[in-house]
Amino acid sequence: MTYLLRRPLLALALFFAVPIDARAACNLIPGTEKTFGSALGATNRPFAAPGERLELRLRSCDTSSGFLANGTDHVVTLAFKPKSGVNRVVVLAADCGAVDLAPCSGAPGVVSATCVQVTASELQPA
Repeated sequence: MTYLLRRPLLALALFFAVPIDARAACNLIPGTEKTFGSALGATNRPFAAPGERLELRLRSCDTSSGFLANGTDHVVTLAFKPKSGVNRVVVLAADCGAVDLAPCSGAPGVVSATCVQVTASELQPA
């Protein structure tokens, strides 16, 4: 009976005593951060649907002093250029009364320019 117990124990000991090759995998490569450059700064996407977050940031090569600390000091202008149809401009600002929409409305190909009042926290730099 002891012979029957020794044989499986010996096989188990040999299994753990023999080195086994380790296989490596390279499928966990970290993703790259996508940026889309412009004349000044970059965004995290070339376009955004309603409700999606759009991030703006300055690059090391930009000649700007940076974003202002107060969110109400920023005015964001978005131009909607559909494949077919008319171009529209939407301005995001904390105070729409202080925004002059005439330059946007008078731009070639733009049919409407509107201002949407947002809170200061929505314009706050991250």
